[in-house]
Amino acid sequence: MSIKASTSYLSLPVADTVLAGNARVCIASPDISGPIKNGGIGTAYKALAMALVRGGHEVTILYPHGTHSEDGPISHWIKFYATHGIRFVPLSLPAHTTLEGGKAMKLSYAAFDYFHTSTAAYDVIHFPEWLALGYYTICAKRQGLILQNSTIVVGLHSPHLWNMRYNNEPVMDADILTLDFMERRCVAMADVVVSPSAYMIHWCRQQGWEFPANAYVQPYVLPESNVPAGYSRSEKNEITEIVFFGRLDKRKGLQLFCEALDQSAIRDRRDITVAFLGRSVEINGLNSAEVIRRRSQKWQCPVKLITDFGRDAAVNYLRQPGRLAVIASLADNSPNTVYECLSNGVAFVALHTGGIPEVIAADDLPHVCCEANSAALAKRLEQAVAHSPALARPAMDFAVNEKIWNQWHARFAARGASGDKTFSIGAHIAAGSAGGGAVDNPTTHGSNRGNVARMTENCNGGSTEQFPLISVCLVQQSNNEKTMLAISSLKMQDCSRMRVVLALRQNHAIGGNNMAQQIHADVTTLGWKIIYFNPLESPSAYDLAAKSTDGNLLLLMDDSACLVPNAMSLLGQAMAAGGADILTSSISVIHPIAQVDFNATPDRIRLFAGAPLAGLFENVFGGHVVLVTREAYEGLGGFVAPTLDTHGVRNCDAWWLFYARAALSAYTMQCVPIPLIQSFQEANAAALEEAPLDYELADIYRKHIDPKLFSMPLFAQGIKRKADLALPHWQGRGPVRLGLRREIAETMKDIRRKTRRIRYLLKGKSPPRN
Repeated sequence: MSIKASTSYLSLPVADTVLAGNARVCIASPDISGPIKNGGIGTAYKALAMALVRGGHEVTILYPHGTHSEDGPISHWIKFYATHGIRFVPLSLPAHTTLEGGKAMKLSYAAFDYFHTSTAAYDVIHFPEWLALGYYTICAKRQGLILQNSTIVVGLHSPHLWNMRYNNEPVMDADILTLDFMERRCVAMADVVVSPSAYMIHWCRQQGWEFPANAYVQPYVLPESNVPAGYSRSEKNEITEIVFFGRLDKRKGLQLFCEALDQSAIRDRRDITVAFLGRSVEINGLNSAEVIRRRSQKWQCPVKLITDFGRDAAVNYLRQPGRLAVIASLADNSPNTVYECLSNGVAFVALHTGGIPEVIAADDLPHVCCEANSAALAKRLEQAVAHSPALARPAMDFAVNEKIWNQWHARFAARGASGDKTFSIGAHIAAGSAGGGAVDNPTTHGSNRGNVARMTENCNGGSTEQFPLISVCLVQQSNNEKTMLAISSLKMQDCSRMRVVLALRQNHAIGGNNMAQQIHADVTTLGWKIIYFNPLESPSAYDLAAKSTDGNLLLLMDDSACLVPNAMSLLGQAMAAGGADILTSSISVIHPIAQVDFNATPDRIRLFAGAPLAGLFENVFGGHVVLVTREAYEGLGGFVAPTLDTHGVRNCDAWWLFYARAALSAYTMQCVPIPLIQSFQEANAAALEEAPLDYELADIYRKHIDPKLFSMPLFAQGIKRKADLALPHWQGRGPVRLGLRREIAETMKDIRRKTRRIRYLLKGKSPPRN
């Protein structure tokens, strides 16, 4: 029997007959109770892990912060979870590898690296959408590269922009734009999405989030109730202490609670204590403890602050006689604070906001919840003090809820018995169904307007693996040495069903140049085609090359990049499985040509996520290699040459412009997380740094907005550039102009000179002239 959600969303489906089976479950979360204190997501996943173990399942917790712990050494938590039958795996970033990208991208890659290199097999893998930890893992699964026998479940908990919105925080970092995109894609590409409240699904849909067919509402799991024996709902509990329960920030209602006390007679009662129980944070530059101190100066009631309690200590504190918990969240998904009060016999009042009403029995809502304004909360607090409120009941049976979670996981127990298919460079994997891990109604993700899946032809002679014909368009942008390396990387590809067009500069020397002669000899021997182009019109070289070959898939590249062995067939497979129209890859960054080793483990990896809005400020899409359907390439107008400035320098990279047009189009663009490309840093440095103040790039974005807002992209670029230039060069993404650095240095020198002069004057001495 399923728990009926109070909305049109279904709860997790379970069979009519009880299923017996032990599923192998991995819970991968950046927030987990123990090493992270007082986190709602961590509390929920710890409770789920414990419940699944009680149900007989094998559980592993993947913790991506390595040895970082807010409460004791990480070794303590490894032992703690082991005593409960749970394997706790602290995960660090890949050793000996530098990752280039935002913090969330690095954590997500570390999680992906674990799943694609680990020998452990899992039937079910849980990720929260928060911080997008599962982004690269989910992308690789959709692309048919890993975890084809696993089901990935994304829990909908606390989207970043939702949290910032209700904390009234400004978006001041372009990395937030990328994180928002990654969180959205985690949900859209998941096999299953589970939210503890219908409210959060509604909110995300209103913000344009996409959901898979398998999206459910299921309450959080909590440990068995700890209500003391004989503690009934009707028991009178005279209130002597009002406790604000939750993180001490705006979204949790700290300021609203203080305003309610300002309007209530309770603030002048010395027999009523007001306590603040929760983690302290920063609010408008002030620690929340200082905010409370300032707000409570006029109150006559005793005030105390408790910020160091963990979950168990907080619940035990609230269970003491005479205490009333106040949950004043302005917006909340399905707060654990409410669950903890309901399951532990704690009297509480709450605001009628977010998913809170879904957790409380309908008959008790009028007695527990009030409207989200200070006057209503002040009235409800006074009523609670005057009439000693009875305990509220939950809307669900916690035991039944736990049983549903366990029975749902049992459905997956037999699926992984045959082992998992994992990706490794140098080994082929048959292209599988993109929805292979989905259980109830598998869906195909991505539009794949070029219909790659139906273009498959035999790529490897007698192999049964099927890949489409790929037409390679290699354009010479650098020197002959790099061109030869790019050619060598193509010769190492195992896909025999490829055709290559080499576009050489018109001034390419043959006579007297041994390297040039070698290039022509290699190309002639291989039966590849050579065309020539004007170097001043290099972006059009890709169009010329594309028109010189047939095939529905085009692999465009220049000689600033090389492919690792088998990259082409893996890109073809990923495109067919993932349904992309445009496919890029993470890149391994190399410096001197002497370091090129096609089989070496990369020591620097540049990560991409493809967030369209972040692409206004930097190239977040890919390097100088792309696999694209001919339909998409022609539909986007091919490569468009940026104009030249007054010094004859192009304002923006043609690749960047191409990717920006693709990201804003109806075509589907994806990125393979594996670095299948080796790229020379000196060739790509300009393209991979921050955006120039470029009108052509902004024009691409301006086509997609209302004419009344036509200047917004240019203004956004200018604000971003101003912020970058204000940072010291070691903090900014790009170099600070030398003139500005000198100006800052002179200003600091002047400040020190004037400060020294004031010190002399205060001592009654004459200041030195210099």
